[in-house]
Amino acid sequence: GKQVVYLWYYRMINYQLRLIKVGSQNPVVLYSCSKDDYLTPGLWFSNGEKIIAQIYNSASRIWKLVSINTSSKEIEVIKEMGPRAYLNVNLALSPDEKYIAYDFPNQQDNGMRNINLLRLDTRNESKLIEHPSNDLLIGWLPGRNELLFTSDRHGTIDLWAISTESGKSGEVP
Repeated sequence: GKQVVYLWYYRMINYQLRLIKVGSQNPVVLYSCSKDDYLTPGLWFSNGEKIIAQIYNSASRIWKLVSINTSSKEIEVIKEMGPRAYLNVNLALSPDEKYIAYDFPNQQDNGMRNINLLRLDTRNESKLIEHPSNDLLIGWLPGRNELLFTSDRHGTIDLWAISTESGKSGEVP
């Protein structure tokens, strides 16, 4: 609650990810996008040291999930996919901060979204929800290893939950 991260459109040229301490007048630029890049901040680790963001390059149509260190400003690519049409995916950081869940369109299924789970230390990825319906990530239930998502698998959009014990789908939603 003592720092704010925000996206700033800088001089009609590009976007910048900035960090400012509450009460300060001097923001720190964590990342400056190239002219073809667009950045969306997504998740912040509880220790305040890392931010997970999405970067999309409209020229290459490459989507990246990156980690940005708030002290050193170092950027680490966590995942890269492309070429794809522009999109932002829904992200959620697990309560133990070891996994990122995200939904992503399945090209073989007319762009319907599935939900994937990415282990941050190994970059191992697993399909958590793979179904011909459109499944959109909501987030983890506080203090539990259950992930919430919406799905239209029964003809209406309903709220669903699934166990994610040890980074795997433990049951049917």
